[in-house]
Amino acid sequence: MERHIHEDDEDIRVDRWFKRHMPDVSHGLLQKSLRKGIVRLDGKKAEANTRLVSGQKLSIPDDWKDLAPKEAQGNSQNKVEISEQVINDLEQAILFEDNFVLVLNKPAGLAVQGGTGQKTSVDDIFRARAHKRNQEPP
Repeated sequence: MERHIHEDDEDIRVDRWFKRHMPDVSHGLLQKSLRKGIVRLDGKKAEANTRLVSGQKLSIPDDWKDLAPKEAQGNSQNKVEISEQVINDLEQAILFEDNFVLVLNKPAGLAVQGGTGQKTSVDDIFRARAHKRNQEPP
């Protein structure tokens, strides 16, 4: 798949472009794919900190996630379904929320970020909440 860089994405880094346009791609998977040359910019190997210019072509093979090592795919294979009840429980713990700040009375024992041995986290729940509301994930 070939993606053309538009003026809106002028002067952002490659890794930030992925975060903006392909948020389900983990940082580790992107880094390994860039090192192996699976993701290319104008036909050349790119680095995560390369600044994009309008008109450039970002090449991403359709099956590129399959080409990366399994351990680099992280949570993409181990996605946990977040129930409506879990989302509602966490929403009840929100003390304040506006466009810039969210104050949360986080339950003890609930991880903020996912990781090895973590089945669910605040990040996972808020991603599911955003998906439920058809919003961009935080």
